[in-house]
This record gives sequence, C-alpha cells and structure tokens, in this order.
Amino acid sequence: MRIDTDFSLYGVMILLSLLGGAVGVYILNIYSGIQRKVARYLGIFSMVTSCFGGFLLTFVTSGFQEMGLSSLGGLMGMYAAVLAVSLIVNYQKIGGRMAVHTTLVLPLMYSIGKLGCFGAGCCRGIPYDGICSVTYTGQFASEGGVFPIQLAESVVFFLIFCVGLYCYARQKQYAAPIIFILSAVMKFLLEFLRESHIGQTISLTQILCGICALIGCVWLWMVRSKTNGTAEKI
Repeated sequence: MRIDTDFSLYGVMILLSLLGGAVGVYILNIYSGIQRKVARYLGIFSMVTSCFGGFLLTFVTSGFQEMGLSSLGGLMGMYAAVLAVSLIVNYQKIGGRMAVHTTLVLPLMYSIGKLGCFGAGCCRGIPYDGICSVTYTGQFASEGGVFPIQLAESVVFFLIFCVGLYCYARQKQYAAPIIFILSAVMKFLLEFLRESHIGQTISLTQILCGICALIGCVWLWMVRSKTNGTAEKI
C-alpha cells in the first residue's frame, strides 16, 4: 500500500476526533441526567484543554524544542476539563459521572485521531515488508515499507470503545476503570511496533502508560470496595 503524505487529512481527522469526544461525552452526560448546560460547557471546554494538553506535553517532553499533539497530553487535558467544570458546579454530585463518561469516550477519540496519523505518515511503525505493509511518499516519505501501527491502533481502540459502551449499557460500575487500564496496557504494548521506539528499551510514553495503568488499578480497587461496601449494608 502506498500513501502520499502530501495529501493527508490529518487536520480533518484531529478535528473529528475532538468533535467526536465532545459529542460523545455530551450525550453520555445527558443520558445520565446531567444538566444540558453543564454537559455543553464540558464538551466545549474539553476540546480546548485537550488540544492545549496535547501540545504542552510534547513541548515539555521534547525539551521545549518540538511542537505536536500528544495523545497522553490530550488525555490529561480532557480530565483537566472534567476537574474544572466539576469544581465550578458540584464535584460531589457529578464529577465522578463526568470522569466515567470521559474515560469511555477517550478510546474513540484516539481511534479517529490515529486515522489522521496513518494518512499523514507520522507516528509510523517499524520497518516491515509483510502483509498490509505501508510505503509513504511525498514530504514525509519512508525509506521502505513500514508496519501500519496507526491503523492497528485505530482498530484496537475502537474495539475498546465498543467494549466500554457495552459494559456501561449493562450498568457495570467497573466499566470505566477497566477501559482505562486496558487502554493503557494496549498503548504500552503497541509502542514496541513504532519506529520511534527502535533503540529504546522503554520509552517515556510507555512509562506514562504504566503510571496510567497503576492509577486505573487503584480506581478499580476503589470502585470494587465501594460496591462491596454497599452490598454489605444491604
């Protein structure tokens, strides 16, 4: 497969990713009973903070030399929006629900965004000449075939999104922390297939994914403890 990087839809896909996240969170918030005004504020604000967080993390971790969108920075920006809106409104009542809904939508945002990376040739995979190999031409041409890691990530994270929605629809209280952990683990593993990982044992991105996985485990433990405590009272 050959892809001309001079004619990519990277910007369009990033915009669709942000819109998809905002709309998805808005719908889930409305479905759970959160006021439309609050849900609308979070949707709009999260698009801004996600972009800011994505650029900021790349800028800081590159030693203030590079600009680009980091998915983990975008994740931090999304949760920053949840925290800000929760503090303004009423954290105890709706903060937890908004965090859950944001977590469920994050894999969808990542899935859409990676389609943009796939067309632009950024975040490309390791050299690979097997089935589904991709060769980039144009401004960001590759020296040979590479593994379509961005496409693989898009498929994997869309499936994670579907699993999350299924669990949420069945009123599984542990849906969000499980999705958070699963997303962190899968991104950690898929990083080994990225070109930028060549020559590294563990990358900074993988370290951050490991931290996210640990946070997810603590979150899951808290949910299970709360659920068991409620059951005992009953």
